[in-house]
Amino acid sequence: MKCNGIYTDVNCPLEIEIPKDKYSCLVIDGQGSVAAFGKVALAKTFGYYADRFVHHIQMVGKRFDCIDVTFDQYKDTGTSIKDGMREKRKRRDVPLPSNWNDFLALREQTRPLCLSLW
Repeated sequence: MKCNGIYTDVNCPLEIEIPKDKYSCLVIDGQGSVAAFGKVALAKTFGYYADRFVHHIQMVGKRFDCIDVTFDQYKDTGTSIKDGMREKRKRRDVPLPSNWNDFLALREQTRPLCLSLW
């Protein structure tokens, strides 16, 4: 099967066979997944979007022992883990932008989204 337009010369298998006696880990490009997942029709806030996105990732990776989602956006700001979690909880009520594609195009604007998915 050909991948959906991103890399036309890459063949993507429909299924990956995972031997039962082996540990498996799915590594997902977080920003690419956000772009592919798109804006959820009913999503009004980052928190609601994060809940739907996490559910989607869990369904995609349900056959794996581990799922790692990576974002190249995160930068160490010198804050503690507690501070980061407080910030994450505050940002769950931030409304989603109306123009999703323009929002994703500017890396500095996607930080609240990345933090709410983290």
